[in-house]
Amino acid sequence: MRCFGSKALRSLFWFALAAFSSCSRPTPGPDAAPPERDASRDAPIVLRDTGDSGLMNPCVSPGSTLGRNCASAFDCDDGCFCNGIEQCSGGVCMGGRAPCEEDRFECTTVRCDERSRRCVIDTNDAMCSDGDACNGIERCHPYHGCQPGPAPVCNDESPCTIDSCNPSTGCVYTPRDLDGDGFVSIMCEGGTDCDDDPRTGARVFPGAPEVCDNRRDDNCDGRRDFEDPMCRPSNEGCETASRLSLGPTGGTFSGSTTGLRSNYTLACAPGMGPDAVFRFRLEERRDIRVTTTASGAALALRRFDLCAIGPDERCAAGGTLTQRGLDAGEYALIVKTTSGQPFDLSIRLTPPTEPSPNDICNLLTPTIEPGAFSTRGTFEEFDDNHNLSCAPRGARDAVYAFEVPAGSERNLRVTARGSGALWGNSVAVALSTDCNSRTAEILCRTGIDTVNFEQRRLRPGRYYLVVEPGNTETTEFSLNVFLADAPPRPIGDSCAAPFDLTPSGSPPIAHGSIEVNRLENTPDAAPSCADSTMGKDAVFTFSLSEPRDVLITAQGPEPLRAALMSTCGNRASEIGGCVLAPMGRYGRLFRNLVPGTYFFVTHTQAGSGTISVQLEANPPTPPPNNDRCPGLAITLPSSRTDTLFGFMDNSLLSGCGGGAGAPDAFYSFTLTQRRRVVATAQHLGGGAIHLALQTTCGSATVRACGTRSGTTSTITETLDPGTYYLVVESAAGSEGDFRLDVVDLPP
Repeated sequence: MRCFGSKALRSLFWFALAAFSSCSRPTPGPDAAPPERDASRDAPIVLRDTGDSGLMNPCVSPGSTLGRNCASAFDCDDGCFCNGIEQCSGGVCMGGRAPCEEDRFECTTVRCDERSRRCVIDTNDAMCSDGDACNGIERCHPYHGCQPGPAPVCNDESPCTIDSCNPSTGCVYTPRDLDGDGFVSIMCEGGTDCDDDPRTGARVFPGAPEVCDNRRDDNCDGRRDFEDPMCRPSNEGCETASRLSLGPTGGTFSGSTTGLRSNYTLACAPGMGPDAVFRFRLEERRDIRVTTTASGAALALRRFDLCAIGPDERCAAGGTLTQRGLDAGEYALIVKTTSGQPFDLSIRLTPPTEPSPNDICNLLTPTIEPGAFSTRGTFEEFDDNHNLSCAPRGARDAVYAFEVPAGSERNLRVTARGSGALWGNSVAVALSTDCNSRTAEILCRTGIDTVNFEQRRLRPGRYYLVVEPGNTETTEFSLNVFLADAPPRPIGDSCAAPFDLTPSGSPPIAHGSIEVNRLENTPDAAPSCADSTMGKDAVFTFSLSEPRDVLITAQGPEPLRAALMSTCGNRASEIGGCVLAPMGRYGRLFRNLVPGTYFFVTHTQAGSGTISVQLEANPPTPPPNNDRCPGLAITLPSSRTDTLFGFMDNSLLSGCGGGAGAPDAFYSFTLTQRRRVVATAQHLGGGAIHLALQTTCGSATVRACGTRSGTTSTITETLDPGTYYLVVESAAGSEGDFRLDVVDLPP
């Protein structure tokens, strides 16, 4: 066949296409071998183009041109792709070679697509699988056949799964159950096993029986041991005491007082709360420290043979008990709580130690020398030997002593700091003359982190400083002490050096003032209505050579309290009692004072200001008739206006008066028949007023107290025939005028 056929009547396009198809490659004969496949191609593509475009001769009847006479291959084209390119051989149309080769791999299938006029290779991955998903998924490649796949990486990077590979299904992610009890760890989503540790958790899972003394939440309900209602203690007596097996350093145990009774009285806990009893044995002498988490607990340590009757070897309130050098033997430990509750009990054993010399309070306690002293310590070094008024019971304490020699006075300044916890290191310090006696405390101070105080004018004697933690978080302390000779007190700061206000001139008047900030905060002459341990007192004195009426006025910073004494610092010698001066202003007339020396003492807790006092002495005047019993006789009905200014305090009305130092006026009346008496007293100056009815004048008891309403007090009583006494009294410092109305009515 020639390169260009003789059928020139066809279009130039088809002529060129036929020529290209014939000349681009030789036409193989019917017995020619198929061409080699290009294995480098990576996608199914057309393997052979027959040149049958189907544009002029669409594929309608495949092979319909075979056997026809022809002049060229163009005359034989039937328009079909999948039966190959028809050839003109010897003037007769012959069939061509099929365009699509047979497949070379079991997993591939070659087919011819007439519509797209292409050869297509189909793959079947299933024919490549070896049945093992753990070595990867095999795939069928169209030009390489079955190819292995990458092995799967079975790691989901989750601590809550156990990763593995199943040959049938591939990667498997099993929820974690390390202890094999069939429950997933509670640390994982949806898990319920509270202990998945393979060493300890095989018997711990939801629904497991709760073991009451193994310190585990066996059934995972969030309640361990005696916190679980399944557990009830049975060790409420010495005969049923729970035995504790101690290791070389002790141990921690579970306990409870829920449902138990109060069977024993402890030296440090007189209450009636329930108690639980434990027993343990020491094989050798050891220091022991016992702590419990129970709220408000007291601990008592006893020899076991004296478990029921005592005495206590050691008793401590507050949940912590320590004992140095406890001898070998069998012991009972009693835990008493204010109410039934579960708790942990911890016992720590350490080698025996000797008590620190600062752990005791007696003449052997080391003495601080005058000057500056500093020390640091750990409360663990000390036992609980003393109870401070400002610190919880059961706290360990360190003791430091110092002495003020005879004939001198010392000023003391103390700073103590607590440490150990991140915050809230409360510390307490007490100053005492005998730290084994609460009544010997001079002062006790507590504070968060730091305590500072100053005590001036300590008189000769031996003193003790006791340092305790204010709470269980405080484990360490530092103490700084400064002792110095006390300088002479300023005039007016003590009974030994009072400010002299003896009046002179005509009229005889004297006045003086004292700055509060110059006074020392160690009152030694405080009047009866003032704090004798805190604040500052100023002492004024005057002498009278003959009887005089003395008017004393004073002004100072609030709160100001004042009293006139015949003996300085002796509250029993107060004349007219102690007065709390309203607005810091004091004024009082003392009538007919006998010759002698007197002391006017003021007291304030202010830190600054001025106390000013003026004294005026005048010839004595007889006291009004109603300033003392039996008072002024009145006839009913009676209405009068009187005053309490300058009156003395002559009667202490039981339960219905103005109290000590309150001035009072007396009136008497007589009834000849049974009458209903109504008495009303009204303070005209706007202050409080009190009214009392007596059958015996000046008695400490009363027949009736007035009912107060604002500035008025009223008594309504039905009385038998006889003589009666009315007492009108104002509050100390609010003396003034009043109106008294008394009427009698039929009963």
